[in-house]
Amino acid sequence: MRLDEADMRRWLRLFASEDSGQDLIEYTLLVAFVALSSVGLFLSSGASVAQIWSTSNSVLTAAADGQSPSSGGDQGNGGRH
Repeated sequence: MRLDEADMRRWLRLFASEDSGQDLIEYTLLVAFVALSSVGLFLSSGASVAQIWSTSNSVLTAAADGQSPSSGGDQGNGGRH
């Protein structure tokens, strides 16, 4: 079956006026945008979170060993002997 020009125009008008699935597509695109933004945020903040945990771990380890974390491993008496 071959569509002539008039049939094609009628079909295009009908297709352009049909919007029953438009809301679903818009919400799907919105959810996809939020998901991709979240992934980008988590990936970019991963290094910061790793640095915070590393620093916390160093401070807690030094405190458990009785050393001052700011003195670089000297005795925990603030440099006094």
